[in-house]
Amino acid sequence: MENLEQLILSLDTLKSDGNEDVRAMRRDAVKEIQQLIEMLDYRSLISSQNDEKS
Repeated sequence: MENLEQLILSLDTLKSDGNEDVRAMRRDAVKEIQQLIEMLDYRSLISSQNDEKS
């Protein structure tokens, strides 16, 4: 997950020079990465709960 967060930071450094297409692609990429992070957090939570039940 840390790698995904680093990827977001890298995307934040990209310069769009006012190009709306670049800004939109960067924004979409960040949203997709954030969704992946949320999914991994959820899976981790479920896994932890299952381990506690065992």
